[in-house]
Amino acid sequence: MAGEKVFLKNLKKLRLQRGLSQAEMGRAIHVTPQTVYTYEAGKVTPSLPTLLLLADFFQVSTDYLLGRTAFQYPVPDLGDHLVADDDEAALLKLYHAMPAATKRKAQAILRELHGS
Repeated sequence: MAGEKVFLKNLKKLRLQRGLSQAEMGRAIHVTPQTVYTYEAGKVTPSLPTLLLLADFFQVSTDYLLGRTAFQYPVPDLGDHLVADDDEAALLKLYHAMPAATKRKAQAILRELHGS
């Protein structure tokens, strides 16, 4: 039961962090706003395919959604993509904390500055 409460809390938190209404989130994952409400209220548990869709949509692991880890974002295989310096690390941290709409704006600004 505790894991279910964590799921409800995490799902709503992710939706609100991105500034989405239940209707907007529903459209994104192909369910009705009422279905989103029932997930957040704990009246219905999403199916496994829907859980995977939610994790992909929010770019988090299913373990985070289900409360099995506190790490919101999956740890990537860094390989050759190590951060160059503290400034770059700070920028990446800020970027990862942004809602999706803000990320899109930041990307547009960077593209404009870069000229591509």
